[in-house]
Amino acid sequence: MANLLISSSRHLIRMQTNQKILSLQFKRALSALTYVRPNPKGYKSWKEIPDSELPKSPDPTNPLYDTPGYKRIQKKRIWYEMNPDVPVYLREGLIDQIRFRLYYTLLILLTVTQLYIVITEIIK
Repeated sequence: MANLLISSSRHLIRMQTNQKILSLQFKRALSALTYVRPNPKGYKSWKEIPDSELPKSPDPTNPLYDTPGYKRIQKKRIWYEMNPDVPVYLREGLIDQIRFRLYYTLLILLTVTQLYIVITEIIK
């Protein structure tokens, strides 16, 4: 019985030291990772980026490129160093979140309703 207790305690100590070693290795690996930080040119916020820093619009006669929303998205792309060639819709604000959740809820309700109709037709 004593040998069993000794071997189990040794096994437990070995497991704990292995976990400590693994956690230290994990922390070291995380700290060694390079990550993209915002603030490429020393601005304190994306709001401080001047309009002159924005990329030139493909069509200067199009009034869409002069809207505050478009400029805001371009400033956020610069701030977070996003690829300007990838189309990204940045959701922001309470209205956009409510709209997104409403669309999501309606999609689920329509799917469940359609499944119910199909199942009741099969059962008949």
